[in-house]
Amino acid sequence: MLERPYVDCAPKGRGCDFSWGSLAVLEDAVASNENIFATSTELLAWVGELVGGMPDALRHSMIQRLSQLLRSGGEPDDCLADDPVFQQLNGAFAILFANEMGFSVVTDPLGATQVFWAGRHDGGPVCAGTHADLVAGVGGVAGEVDRTSVAQFLSMGHCTYPHTMYKHLIECQPGAVHMMRRTENGSRSSRLRSYWSLPPEMRTGYNEADLADTLQAVLLTSVADRCGKRKTGVALSGGLDSRLVIAAIPDDKDCVALTMCDTLNREARTAQRVATAYGRSWVPLFRWEEYLADQLEDVVRFVGCECEFVHAHMFGFADAIGGDVDVLLTGDLLDTLLRACTAKDFNYRHRWGGLLPRRYGRVPFDGLRFPADLWEEQFVQRVLGAMAGRLKDFQENHADSGRGSAAESLKIYPFRQWVEVAVWSAHRRRLPIRLVGADRRLLDLAFRCPVELKLGDRVFLKAARQIFGPGLRIPSANDGVQPCSGHLWRLVQRAKRKSEDRLVRISEYFGRKAPIQHSWHDYPAYWRQSKKLAMLRREYGPHLNRLDGVLFKHSGQALLEDESLSWEHGLRLLQLAVWLGQSKQYRSMYNGRH
Repeated sequence: MLERPYVDCAPKGRGCDFSWGSLAVLEDAVASNENIFATSTELLAWVGELVGGMPDALRHSMIQRLSQLLRSGGEPDDCLADDPVFQQLNGAFAILFANEMGFSVVTDPLGATQVFWAGRHDGGPVCAGTHADLVAGVGGVAGEVDRTSVAQFLSMGHCTYPHTMYKHLIECQPGAVHMMRRTENGSRSSRLRSYWSLPPEMRTGYNEADLADTLQAVLLTSVADRCGKRKTGVALSGGLDSRLVIAAIPDDKDCVALTMCDTLNREARTAQRVATAYGRSWVPLFRWEEYLADQLEDVVRFVGCECEFVHAHMFGFADAIGGDVDVLLTGDLLDTLLRACTAKDFNYRHRWGGLLPRRYGRVPFDGLRFPADLWEEQFVQRVLGAMAGRLKDFQENHADSGRGSAAESLKIYPFRQWVEVAVWSAHRRRLPIRLVGADRRLLDLAFRCPVELKLGDRVFLKAARQIFGPGLRIPSANDGVQPCSGHLWRLVQRAKRKSEDRLVRISEYFGRKAPIQHSWHDYPAYWRQSKKLAMLRREYGPHLNRLDGVLFKHSGQALLEDESLSWEHGLRLLQLAVWLGQSKQYRSMYNGRH
């Protein structure tokens, strides 16, 4: 069953039977396919990125400690934060341990490698794993779609943690040990023990220079610890996050920069200049006309509707990239963690028409809002009410009044709330990707850093200045400004970029179409013109009919075929249709196995 989503490129795996049930795990390319250790009585395995791997000493300590926890059970509120074994865990991983007593699953601090748990209150089977649809199927809950979660996915691109697309399937808490064991009387008992939690944000008594110096050291170490033995690839854009990653690669490491593009636009040319500045080779990966549609079905087999497929940007180049490098690094999560991109309760105002530096201040923020627009007219009223109630519950349970930004506290943790979830969830299964942004040292520092120091890239640029080196001379493709520029020089560069953009608009007005200058597609045109997307709409659209009357007021299929539907709404709705069709096939497979 675990091999099914991979179609013809499934890795090898191993299965084990115990008196309480069965388990299976696949070899993991991110772990160099050395992620399974089994004896006649127990098994220890992991998937995803475990920084430093599992050396013998850690493996023996981990087996001993997890076995002890299974025996004792412990109290639900017991914390393992000071446990020396769990303090060694770093990365984006899920660890599995099992013996005759039961099994334990260890989630990473951020919950980047998601673990899902299915179980009914009526004593049915319990199932845990990293693939939502498989867990739902084996756990016997695949037939009950959570329409509130589906509505949230269509509106926001994700549903609120810990909910999933299935009524009786939840996402496990990050940074914890989840245990299921058999008791002496033959019944089962579940326990949860946390080993990492969100550190409090420093509101007073901090030193900005010290924080920047510490962040610089952490960034350099986090990147160096993830470099490959043979060749490291960096997914390089024309922005600052991936530039920081390639700048931090040690000089003695072989490295290649990889940039996806439809044409050699401004983003690609900037990336080429950055790679040249650091003395690294640069390889453009040109997307073909139907690249996006060609990845849709494959990505959905791995992520379902737990996140948006469009963010799995490099999935289609998995074979080419995997054959060239043994590690792929990206700048994912750095803007969210270090640059306050989710702090929507702060905004800047111009002073003296922009002649003076920006000043940030608080603005009204409503964490209960969701983008209703189209859906307010299309969803049945009771679903709209359920969505609002779930958002309210999430805010009450996760808003942290002790943090500087209420908006950031709602978006930054848990990981499900970020668009990068699809980047990791899909890519790690096909690409040798490692997630710098999920480094535990970086998380501890980023969550402690005051939001005021993140605004305007303040602490980020102070930490990155020395790391950037020659990359400081190259303007960002996003705003045309060289990193760490002074205010007046920034104004000059912004004026130059605006003039260039104005000339492009004038040229387009007279009929000369300019290429898209950023790294991705012209989504509106692609949604209207793609022949394969049109074919997928016809093939999978009928599956939306099962939600008519329970989610959609009218016909979901007719809505998908509406030519006036925007690409943002259309791509999510098409992903839902594809997922409903694939999940139907999964249910048939499970029924046959049972």
